[in-house]
Amino acid sequence: MLGELALVAWLCLVAYLIWFLAFAKDYAPLTGRETTLLWKLHKRQNHCSSMKFEKIRHKNKVVGFRCACGYEYMSKRFITQRNLRARALKVLGKNASTSQEDPAYLERYE
Repeated sequence: MLGELALVAWLCLVAYLIWFLAFAKDYAPLTGRETTLLWKLHKRQNHCSSMKFEKIRHKNKVVGFRCACGYEYMSKRFITQRNLRARALKVLGKNASTSQEDPAYLERYE
């Protein structure tokens, strides 16, 4: 009986670990430029006539936007993915800062 219970506990742990590494997502912060670019892209693709949008924040970081037409975009990435900006800063050194001309990394989730 105890051996079966231990086996079930290990199987549950393995299943949770697989889910965590393969499917768990976290919010990815966006810059002001990226948010505006994504909103303009939404307007162009969906022929949206709204003139306003509001930024969605999570833990004091902008992670998406909500258009006045009702469209909502949330930037998420898998927990196991690395942050490209953080990796670039690590390569450049601790005192380096990103410039205003950083490219926007757009990811498409369907």
